[in-house]
Amino acid sequence: MMKKFNNRGMVVVFAMQNRRQILKGSASLTMAGIAGTVSGQNESKKTTAREAGIYEYVRELLRENKRGEAFQLLDSHSVRYYTGHDPVSEGDGVSTQGAVWSKGDSDFTPSLIHVENDVWLVTSHIEMKNASYSTATAYFVDDAIGATWDHNKWASPDMTEDNVWMGVHGEHSNHLEIEYDTYNYYGVGALIKYDGWDGNIQHDDFIVNLQTELVRETNDSRFGVKTHYEHTYTAGFPGGVNLSISGSGWSLGLPTLADSWELEKTVYPES
Repeated sequence: MMKKFNNRGMVVVFAMQNRRQILKGSASLTMAGIAGTVSGQNESKKTTAREAGIYEYVRELLRENKRGEAFQLLDSHSVRYYTGHDPVSEGDGVSTQGAVWSKGDSDFTPSLIHVENDVWLVTSHIEMKNASYSTATAYFVDDAIGATWDHNKWASPDMTEDNVWMGVHGEHSNHLEIEYDTYNYYGVGALIKYDGWDGNIQHDDFIVNLQTELVRETNDSRFGVKTHYEHTYTAGFPGGVNLSISGSGWSLGLPTLADSWELEKTVYPES
């Protein structure tokens, strides 16, 4: 079974037709403030999201880009969670074959939420804002989002798409879809596809979110989960990408004349 969210935020459940998981949606880009980590709070009074009875709702809020509401709900029920934050300044940019790409002020905010016992929910979350190309010959190529981990310290209870929840949001999300790609001992990943949308003027703002459950197999807080978002662009013609996740790490194979920039952030749970 797979869940899909319609424009009113309602959940529609339907049977899987094949191994590919595609979710599309639309939502406002207006966001509440992001709560901080709980490291300064009394850890002895913490509970889990499942015990508090809010787990599924929090997961939906995060997918719908309502992170402020999700973290406030976790705080109000004293649930343990940790977040990272990796903003990009307007001046950052990269180029390939004469096509210059500005990262704008994109924002990457992953999180770890204590579900129950040793189970945690990891979320990769990117907000692309004010990004643009400098040439009319540039095209978008598939992006990639996901997470990787030390498989001796973290393990997936289910290395299939049934353990992956995803969402795409934005004013022009009809041009976007997120498609499940891979899951193995070392990580999980999905591709963000641009349906007939070239990048010859300005990148429309959008949000992408991917979640999966992991089992923590160590009490050593030095071992966290690394989250990824990789954005691609090309001065040539669009082409396919190849996402690879292995013991060597995260890798995205790109078509000819393409290049990419990546945001990555490791979130560490405290003991």
